[in-house]
Amino acid sequence: MNQLDTEIKLLNASGLADAMGVNAHYISRMKRAGFPMPDGRATVKEALAWRRENPTYHIPKEHHQDASDQQDVASCK
Repeated sequence: MNQLDTEIKLLNASGLADAMGVNAHYISRMKRAGFPMPDGRATVKEALAWRRENPTYHIPKEHHQDASDQQDVASCK
């Protein structure tokens, strides 16, 4: 895909995943976290921009713990 394509070619979730080198679940998580895909389509440029603006979207809330919380969880095992 050339530079122009990433800016204007609208792709569905599967095509977007292929173009970005990720699996379809990755795009699904982006969508659930608020990535807009009007009519089920978006450009690679839009996806990359959204990902830069939302760097922690894919990390589940329970993984946002500080070190002391993680030690507490480890000690319970």
